[in-house]
Amino acid sequence: MNQELKEFFIKFNLNKPLRVLCVDDDKVIQFTTQRAFVIAGFVTDMAYDGLQALDLIRHSFQKYDFILMDIHMPNMDGIDATKIIRTMKNYENVPIFALTGDMTMEAKLKVVSAGMNEYFSKPVEMDDVLNTIKSYVL
Repeated sequence: MNQELKEFFIKFNLNKPLRVLCVDDDKVIQFTTQRAFVIAGFVTDMAYDGLQALDLIRHSFQKYDFILMDIHMPNMDGIDATKIIRTMKNYENVPIFALTGDMTMEAKLKVVSAGMNEYFSKPVEMDDVLNTIKSYVL
């Protein structure tokens, strides 16, 4: 993470840290995103698939500020999970960012129609994700 982003989020998170849910079945992606989010001062939860993500959302005492969601996962994919999340109270407008290795136009259309706000290709550049989050919080 570049120093400017790190300093921005450290100052931003002093009052109330951003809560982020990262949903991905890839352990390397989980490790990379969690590490970057912790350095930025975020409170981060991890889920392996869409079903775990829905369970965390339903049982969380505080709302997540952002969700980073893989598209292709076992049990429940990110598209179906996002459609359900968008029907949940207080989650109609929470930014959900898609993560995928699928860069086809069909995949992009699915992401948009499911209600996701942004689209990142794997391997993901965490500075790109953090800059996007920064644009949402300003």
